[in-house]
Amino acid sequence: MDSNEHKLSFPELNGKSVEVAKATIAKIYPKFTIQVLKKGSMVTMDYRTDRIRIFVDPNSGLIDGIPKIG
Repeated sequence: MDSNEHKLSFPELNGKSVEVAKATIAKIYPKFTIQVLKKGSMVTMDYRTDRIRIFVDPNSGLIDGIPKIG
């Protein structure tokens, strides 16, 4: 089994660019929906096993928080 298989979160992406984060996640989960949102955006509370949300600092444009499945 690949060490990246079945990752639930991506702490190594905190502080990285959106492009790097999306490319990294897409390699592991090519069929997942990746949502890019401003930090503090309102979101639904449903849990989806095929979605990863990436929250971005609107000032720096970098990932602010740990992207995770849900």
